[in-house]
Amino acid sequence: MIEYREFQEADLSKVKEFTEVMPTYFEDWNSYAPVVLADSSCVFYGAFQGEKIIGLGNLRKKTKNVAWIELIRVRPDNQLKGIGTKLFRFGDNIAKNLNFKIVGFATEGGNIGSCNIGKKLGFKLLTEMIPFWVESNKPKILKIKNPSEPISIDEALSLAQKIPDGPKDYIAIGWNFVPLEKSIFEKEPDMKFYAKNKTLLLEYLERDEVTGEVSWIKAIVYGAEEDAEYVISEFVERTKDYGEFLSCITTAQLQHIPEKMEFIHSTSEGGRHNTIVMWEKKL
Repeated sequence: MIEYREFQEADLSKVKEFTEVMPTYFEDWNSYAPVVLADSSCVFYGAFQGEKIIGLGNLRKKTKNVAWIELIRVRPDNQLKGIGTKLFRFGDNIAKNLNFKIVGFATEGGNIGSCNIGKKLGFKLLTEMIPFWVESNKPKILKIKNPSEPISIDEALSLAQKIPDGPKDYIAIGWNFVPLEKSIFEKEPDMKFYAKNKTLLLEYLERDEVTGEVSWIKAIVYGAEEDAEYVISEFVERTKDYGEFLSCITTAQLQHIPEKMEFIHSTSEGGRHNTIVMWEKKL
């Protein structure tokens, strides 16, 4: 008998065993679960079988109207039993009960299981982005004469609407998306916008949820081919001393630019090029 319910502090004692059976590339839930549980913007929940955690999930408030289903994880020995679908549905129902107007989630485009669950539960595929990474001292970059300064949030939001393949309602921030709303960026000092003509770059210093240290330095780029190489070169110059690796995420139309600069496609375990896809449902 599996029970689906909100996670309680007493359940933290069950996390160690769950972490031990999960693949090593997943989160260390011993550190992560207490952080998510204590986060007031989250509703952390799980699938429980007696004293054992079978799966976990989280609903995160993005704005007053938008919530995000994330961190759906199912034990390897309990997959293909419909538990992932029920965890998604549980988060979906929480969003409805809390009167959110929109619920969404992001996943890897090749994650057929999550994508099929999205279709089954009435989500619509909205957008796709292409992720790359590189060692910070490796990209081939253009020579920068006059480095750009960050542009204002208002300027960035206005430009985003003018870019043919630019973000309209949401913008990628790595393996996730956020609503393209001013309030999001006003409270995020680690996100800054840069631009050249009709090309927009969001620079994001992603921090570890537990330690608060910068774990990835990311550039998310939308816009025109003729300016994309320049804004990415500026990004590399600005951030190459922050850490060992840099990440660049582009639209499909711009993916040849980081390729030219010798960024490396993010790949799945099987070697397939990854994509980041976003699904949304209006409630």
